[in-house]
Amino acid sequence: MASLSFISTAISHIGVVDTLAEGHKNTISSLVGEWLATANTSCVANPSSSSGLSLFSSGARKQMVLVKELDGTGSQDIFTVLSIGPYYSTDQLLNVISFSMLRQWLPVVYPARSHISRSHTPVRRPMSSQAGRSPMATPTTPDRGRSPAIATPTSFNKLLTPIGPRKRELKHIAVQYCLRILDQWERKPPTCPDDDVIKACLHESIMMLDLLCDIDHSFIPAVFPAIKKVFTQVSQDPTQVLVPVMLSFMTFFLHHGKTEVYDPEPAVHSFFTSVLPHTFQDPSVAFEVVNFCVSNLATLRHTSKIFTKYFPGLLKILAWYPQTFIAEFLQLLPAFLSEHTTSEVLHSVLDLPCLSAVLQLQHYSLLGLSEQGACSAYVKSITAFCDPTFKLMFGHFLRDSVGRGDTIDKLGQIHALLMEFSSHARVIAAAEVVPLLLRLYFRTVLTKGSRDLVSSLIPVILERVVQLSHITSYQSEVRDVLSEQVLLMFKAYPTLIVDHCSDITDFVTLRNLSQAKEEFFLHTVWLIGEYASSSYDSRCTTRVLVKFHECLESVAYEVSMTMQTPGQQGKFSTRLMLVLMGSLAKIASRCQDLIPRVLLCLNKIVQHEQQLEQAERRVMLTRASELVNILKMPSVALAVLSPPACSPQQTVTQTQTSLLLQAISHFNKTHTPTNDKVT
Repeated sequence: MASLSFISTAISHIGVVDTLAEGHKNTISSLVGEWLATANTSCVANPSSSSGLSLFSSGARKQMVLVKELDGTGSQDIFTVLSIGPYYSTDQLLNVISFSMLRQWLPVVYPARSHISRSHTPVRRPMSSQAGRSPMATPTTPDRGRSPAIATPTSFNKLLTPIGPRKRELKHIAVQYCLRILDQWERKPPTCPDDDVIKACLHESIMMLDLLCDIDHSFIPAVFPAIKKVFTQVSQDPTQVLVPVMLSFMTFFLHHGKTEVYDPEPAVHSFFTSVLPHTFQDPSVAFEVVNFCVSNLATLRHTSKIFTKYFPGLLKILAWYPQTFIAEFLQLLPAFLSEHTTSEVLHSVLDLPCLSAVLQLQHYSLLGLSEQGACSAYVKSITAFCDPTFKLMFGHFLRDSVGRGDTIDKLGQIHALLMEFSSHARVIAAAEVVPLLLRLYFRTVLTKGSRDLVSSLIPVILERVVQLSHITSYQSEVRDVLSEQVLLMFKAYPTLIVDHCSDITDFVTLRNLSQAKEEFFLHTVWLIGEYASSSYDSRCTTRVLVKFHECLESVAYEVSMTMQTPGQQGKFSTRLMLVLMGSLAKIASRCQDLIPRVLLCLNKIVQHEQQLEQAERRVMLTRASELVNILKMPSVALAVLSPPACSPQQTVTQTQTSLLLQAISHFNKTHTPTNDKVT
């Protein structure tokens, strides 16, 4: 027994089994198969009695009793880990230990054809913190409180002593053993004190059968009906079954359902809608579910809609444990994306702090009145959560499967209701995860998404950049990420500027311009000046350029007036005004009819900035003078401010532009203005 425990540990952590000779592997397999198949189905009533009878005497044989099934009937079949008796003999203990190590040993015996070849095969871990003593652990003492028969552990040398040829291969014995456990599980009484242990054995058997069917596909026709039958019984009340058991069923169906033309969707739907919503707050459940998703990531992406259909339920785990599963969800997030879910995933990622707050609210609302007293800081939010008026809004965050809600127009109201949670530790931790997820999200979209998919996200970004949870650091970091990613999106597809002309001009208004949102606003203004050009898109006609110009001109005047108002000088930065002036000049260089209006605008802006500090005023005056001098020469302005988007003679164009800039710089030095008027 000690030797088997050592081998099991070596397989799990050390890998020393690679040094075993083929003959030793065959010997161990023969012994394990023998212990699984030939363990005694009878046991003595009390091997420690002082009657003095020999175990093989006629008096002792009269005391021998059959081990029992879970329902109390006598067992006439092979002994298994679920067989019940008052005491365990040595061969029965070896049977239990052999079963415990079997799933680790099978890939050693059948390496080329085994399930272990899948890189995502997880290391076996305890079933649950509530599962009691797992049968996967080496039972040095009998299960369910029984006392074992005293036995001397077999030495390692004796274990490796060659024996006769195997009557049957280990895989055949293992299949028979696991099917026997399934049969025993069906006979269990409605209530059983060892229910968690029984479920643990069921889980191990299903995972073992999954491995065996992968080793030898000829087992599938016999095994699949038995698995399906047990699952039908389990699914009648899935909340009473351990999560690992449900996950083992789904794993088996995912791996082998195609062979039997079986759709695993009912099992998946039952789990993600009936089990996970009520159990995800249990840390062991959260771990098992995330581990299942990561371990079977490739299979799930190609054979199931789990990720694209049930990602809102999975994100609840991240929202509840934001610091625990960051690495795992960075692996899973790309699997959430599809042509139909990209926009909803973006909303869900941005709303992760809100989801965390709503889950915390749900938790508080389920507490007793005496316990709710400890949550006095969140009384307003708890009251709103229990109010039927807001049921649909909160229900949108608590959904378990995909579905577009109408909460976008009510996000401001939701953020106000959740204001009390802006300093909650769990909510802040969830907010810190969002920038990481956003960068991965946009990298995936830009790498694998189509132009139309990227285009569909522009209105969402413009809409959400002004509707974020009231966490200051979160808002700043998210807007920085969105600013970076919008630049990359337009760099990849410059023609989006024309596609979303109306959306962009609607956004570039003073109501969306505040100091908190200035960075994103500034990038949007720069994008207009950079990509609103017929060299990128022939649809960028004079009418489109005029529309952009009128929008920017209006904003420039309003910002200028605000900056010269006493007490408002610091509301907007000089950098924003410089970008506005540059974008106006670029548009005018492409539509010469606008040059007079832009020259007038630049002069007025500089003349109005009397309240600025001398250094800022000098910078603006210098920049305005340069732009005015360039625009006075339309052909030069077009070459300098609007170089061709793509040119086969790019090097020549860059050289010509450099010479032009040098000439204009010399011109500016010889015509430096002597007053505040731009010449």
